[in-house]
Amino acid sequence: MKSEIDRDIMEIDSALDALCHAAAKLGSTDDWIASAALMTLEGMIDDLGERVTELRAIRTAVKGVRNDHS
Repeated sequence: MKSEIDRDIMEIDSALDALCHAAAKLGSTDDWIASAALMTLEGMIDDLGERVTELRAIRTAVKGVRNDHS
C-alpha cells in the first residue's frame, strides 16, 4: 500500500502532465486568449512542480528518519 505522500506525488505528477499537454496545445495557436491562458497555466505548472519537489523532499526525510529508528 502506498503512503499518502506517494499518492499525493502521483496525483500532482498526473496533473502536471495534463497541464503540460494543455500548455503545449495552447502554445501552438496564435489566439490571444489562448496566449493569456498559457501564462496562467505556466504559473500553475511552476507552482505544482515546486509542490512535488517539496513532497519528494519530505518523503526522503521521513524515510531517512524511519531507517535511522529501525
